[in-house]
Amino acid sequence: MLSQAEQKSNELRKQADDYKKREIDNVETKVLNELYTKIQDEIVDITGSSALKVSRFENQRHQQLLLRREEITREIFSRVRRRLVDYTETEAYTELLLQTARKLAEEYPQPGGVAAVRPKDAHLLPQLNQIFSGFQVETDDSIEIGGIKLTNAQAGFFVDETLDTRLEEQRPWFYSHSGLTIQ
Repeated sequence: MLSQAEQKSNELRKQADDYKKREIDNVETKVLNELYTKIQDEIVDITGSSALKVSRFENQRHQQLLLRREEITREIFSRVRRRLVDYTETEAYTELLLQTARKLAEEYPQPGGVAAVRPKDAHLLPQLNQIFSGFQVETDDSIEIGGIKLTNAQAGFFVDETLDTRLEEQRPWFYSHSGLTIQ
């Protein structure tokens, strides 16, 4: 009986040890799974955070490049503008202006329009009045660099042959051909 009791005791101890081992293994597996999930979540957070930081940095650099490109463009167009203003002080400009006026008067002979030049070209109004017979010739403060604007509401046309507009029309060409494109 003692040997049976001892055998039974050993079996019960073995069952208890096996149960204890299974429970410990289950708890270890559960803890390891939770830790694995937590590590994966942390990796996702770190990756997402890093991607966000990289994206923000790239956006900042892109914005800085855009601002720098705009600064360079303004500088170049400012220099060109100064050179055009200097050109308008020459006899060649006066001849170009009168030649443009003759061409426009020929192409748009309908009377009742307005021909406008910059205020600095007011000394040419008598000559322009002869060229544009049937038009009112006047100065226009919106023309800063030089050239002529022709308007005729009755005939329905507006022609802008100013250096101001021609300069501004060069911006798209400049952006596409200057090598200052930003990807």
